[in-house]
Formats: sequence, C-alpha cells, structure tokens
Amino acid sequence: MTEEQSRDPWWKQIIRVRKLTSPVWDIIREFNKWFFDLIKNVMVASAITYTGKKTGSLSIIWIGYIASILVSSYFLSYVAMWMPDIFTFKKGNRHVAYDIAFGLLSGGIVFVLIQEGGALINSVITELIAAQAK
Repeated sequence: MTEEQSRDPWWKQIIRVRKLTSPVWDIIREFNKWFFDLIKNVMVASAITYTGKKTGSLSIIWIGYIASILVSSYFLSYVAMWMPDIFTFKKGNRHVAYDIAFGLLSGGIVFVLIQEGGALINSVITELIAAQAK
C-alpha cells in the first residue's frame, strides 16, 4: 500500500470508483439527470396545487398552476428539440407543421399523465401520513 492510499478514507480503499468515459454513459447520465429533475419539479408543482386545493387558498392554487405551466413549458421545450420526423410522406413543407403539432400534442399528453400521476402519488402519501397521525 502506498502512502497516498493510506491517507484515503477507509471506504475509498475498499470500493474502487471507476470513471466511465464512454459517450453512451454520458448520454445516459444526462438523460437520467434531466428526467429526475423533471419528475422532482412535477412533484413539487403537484404538491403545491394539492395543498392549495386542500386548504382552499386561492393564492396557493394559482402558485401551483403557475409552477405547472412553467414545468410544462420546460418539458415541451425538450419535446420541440427532439421532434420526430413522422409526416415526411407529405409533399412540400406542410409536413413540418404536422410534425410540430404531433410532437407538441403528444408531449403535452405525456406531461399531463406524468403530472396527474404526481398529483395522485402526492395525495396518497398525504392521506397515509394523515392516517398515521390519527
């Protein structure tokens, strides 16, 4: 054991951390970071909206709706960036409009499903916590 290794904490001596520099791993890491940031933001927006509806506070409900709009615009900006090229069989440049409409509509539907799933999870967790407190 070298002197430099003996100065490392005990866990660094047991577990060797590999640095994976493959472009595939970089893409996977970036997508995972983006996806879990999106899920976190959706959960926060859903929790704010759910809290506002439970308390009846109009200002909290509006803050939740504004947060939902911001998160959905963030999500749809990525949908617009990763636009599928489905309607290339159309002649002329009209297929671009169809691709944009299809991409944004399908992305919006997926986002609504994700957000409603987040709201459902938030309500289940809140009800479980309330039941435990009783």
